[in-house]
Amino acid sequence: MILLVCDIMKKNVKIFILALLMGIIGTIIFTSTFDSTLITNAIEKKAYLLIGGTYTTKEQAEDKLSEYSRGIIYNNNGLYEVVIGIYPDRETKDIMASYFRDNSFTFSEKELKANGTLINNLENFAALIKKSDDEYYESINNSLLQIFKEYIN
Repeated sequence: MILLVCDIMKKNVKIFILALLMGIIGTIIFTSTFDSTLITNAIEKKAYLLIGGTYTTKEQAEDKLSEYSRGIIYNNNGLYEVVIGIYPDRETKDIMASYFRDNSFTFSEKELKANGTLINNLENFAALIKKSDDEYYESINNSLLQIFKEYIN
């Protein structure tokens, strides 16, 4: 009986070691085949910005900001961007982009690497955009901008 148990355990240990080696070999092949930045970019959290304009001076950005009912100035490595919206997902960004286009705003779109806390905070308000009528978009968008303002300060 004891010999039978030992024999089964030897087989299980061999299978475990074989599976472990296969996993190591698979990992080596996978990491050498794929660019690590590609993998990192795929799992990185992103927010989606709507930018009213990008300027080299804060004064120029402030002049542009006066054209929008709401927005904030974001200093992005020495360039001043007039952010009119920030969203945690493409669907919300697309809804708001359509809203701004319908209201004759001109803007560009940009992705921003963001931490999980910012994304989670944005998601709470993004759900409201998806469920609300467009008459509430401005106030919800303002809340999203305030969250971003706190994040960058």
